[in-house]
Amino acid sequence: MRSNDRYILVGGGTRGTQRWEQPADERSQDLPVERADTCRRSVRYKNKRSFQGFYPVFSTGQYVWHESLLELTSLMWLDRAGALRGVATQPFAVIGPHAFRHYIDFAFLQPDGVRAMVAVKPRRAIDADLRATFRTLNAVCRAIGWRFIVMSDMSRTEMYALQWQWVYREPWNALPTEAHARLFDAAQSPISLGEASTIACPSDPSRGLVGIYHELWRRSLVLVSPGTLRLGSLVVQRDGGGRAH
Repeated sequence: MRSNDRYILVGGGTRGTQRWEQPADERSQDLPVERADTCRRSVRYKNKRSFQGFYPVFSTGQYVWHESLLELTSLMWLDRAGALRGVATQPFAVIGPHAFRHYIDFAFLQPDGVRAMVAVKPRRAIDADLRATFRTLNAVCRAIGWRFIVMSDMSRTEMYALQWQWVYREPWNALPTEAHARLFDAAQSPISLGEASTIACPSDPSRGLVGIYHELWRRSLVLVSPGTLRLGSLVVQRDGGGRAH
């Protein structure tokens, strides 16, 4: 499909769902693209190096497909950031003049009700042509009333910290009420993980660490110290450290 005079959005599921088209203007602002079916999946072949799979989104209960490790870590980052109120992967293509065609990697609904479109690319792959494509996509999204975001590589330390915290995201890792109160009373100013875990659970500091990692995932606690996560890393409350699970 081509469009010679305007930009349009074209979707349609890979499992036989009906193809759809929408104009790339304010008429599409409320289109629930975060619930759209995947419209494209890359071809599988022997010795393929990209890593495909499904990511369980904690905040929405969805299982969403990804086609690379970079997309997986990007989904994890958005999930941990509390940005997702609904998310779809490869939901549609933006098609426009001069044979323009680009598939959106993620579309998600933010807590503020605004929809965001995401392009995921390694930094080494972003050249002048791709930057021009991103400028076009940004302009198209702004015309609709959406946001456009480019997500790229994170450092190995950031990736490991994110994966570590992900393990402790489930609510059963939360501390009991009294231990939680002791932890957040102590974390009003920066405190080391080791000291905080002992204050939270004096008889079982390892249980305190589990609760701290859970709060880091929830963003009730934030890391102050840069670098690798360790017992000497400093954490502090974020915005009062509320307990709303």
